[in-house]
Amino acid sequence: MLASGDSAFKAPYGVPAGSPRFALWAQRHAYEYGTTDEHRAAVVLTCREHAQLNPRAIWYGTPLTLDEYLGADLISSPLRILDCDMPVDGAVALIFSSADRAPDLRAKPIYVESLGHATGPSIDPDRWPDATTMASKYAGQEMWARTDLEPKTSTSPRFMTGSQFLPLAGWRVSVSLRKARPATGSSKATASSVVRCLSALTVASWVAGRLHGFGKVAETVLQLRGEAGQRQVQGAEVGITCAGGGPSATSMILTT
Repeated sequence: MLASGDSAFKAPYGVPAGSPRFALWAQRHAYEYGTTDEHRAAVVLTCREHAQLNPRAIWYGTPLTLDEYLGADLISSPLRILDCDMPVDGAVALIFSSADRAPDLRAKPIYVESLGHATGPSIDPDRWPDATTMASKYAGQEMWARTDLEPKTSTSPRFMTGSQFLPLAGWRVSVSLRKARPATGSSKATASSVVRCLSALTVASWVAGRLHGFGKVAETVLQLRGEAGQRQVQGAEVGITCAGGGPSATSMILTT
């Protein structure tokens, strides 16, 4: 089979798509900021722990240990098979309405506070000037520019740093030793009010598979409605969800 398009220039060197391309980001991030296998494991283990609270999660009923993660096969160094996502067929229905009709809905309405979408400096991320940055950075900038809310909590590395929760070099402090937990943080709304903000890591790890972000939106809505059962984050009033690593991303803030 002959490779076509940009794959003709990458596939012969072992970078056809998927994990090999993401591995380039991971390698550069490790070089610049000292991230290790244990740091990456912290994200995977926390996500797997959260999945045990969601019967619809693909990894429900299958907990994971650090030794199991470190013993997993390398797919594209430094990424292991357990760093890769699990493709899952599924469906999510989202119903959008104007705000003035929301009070007439049977279910508790959730409002779109802000949204950002970006594809980065160019369509080919291999030629971006910063090899540690994904499109979530640009989607996050657009999202925060459209709201009075401010980032004051911690999430998974790429989304956390890309969406301006922490500097690129600072995420290890929050993720190492598995300190990323299904708990709420505070997010400054105005000078005089504070709301609870869902961790994007929490939302991402509870959804039931790879649905290109739609599962995350649905889970965020359930959390903000208080309908998430045993995985409910108490007092949730603001939820942040992000889809897309690599060259394109969309970030959304939902509120009650």
